[in-house]
Amino acid sequence: MKKLLPIIILLASLATISCRQPKKSLGVTCGFGYPLPDGPGLESKLKRFEYVGIMDTVASWIDLDITYLNPVKGQVEAPAIGVTLIIYKSGEEELFFGTVSDAKGKAEFFMDSGIYDLAFSYTGCNTLLVKNANLLSGGMYEVSVMLGGQGKERKTFEVDLLEVQGEN
Repeated sequence: MKKLLPIIILLASLATISCRQPKKSLGVTCGFGYPLPDGPGLESKLKRFEYVGIMDTVASWIDLDITYLNPVKGQVEAPAIGVTLIIYKSGEEELFFGTVSDAKGKAEFFMDSGIYDLAFSYTGCNTLLVKNANLLSGGMYEVSVMLGGQGKERKTFEVDLLEVQGEN
């Protein structure tokens, strides 16, 4: 429980920080303290979803590396602390599993094999929805995503792995 307390405090803090419009003359600002650009902002994208090996188990192991791209400060990638990852069975809307990234923007977990949709969201960033992630029994996967800073119009970017794999 002691290890979870800092994460819970961070999540509660992020939940209270939201994008707001204090005065019309100032425009819309975000909880990170920068003015939001017009439009959706920067693209959120899947950088890597790779099968890297097999284990002697029925579950799949997923290692995540999550960064965000700040629209100011030279658009430099930084570790995304406290990114929420919601996992759904593909084609269903009922929550199946969820996790949060640590102070280094990393998370790892085991999942039953199957086809899942992964939704990455972070305060002040556009959401990324990775559809049809096929996790094989005993598979080891490395996943890297970058969430782009949102604009005045928040957007969900989608990547369908069935379409991406069909192109290769």
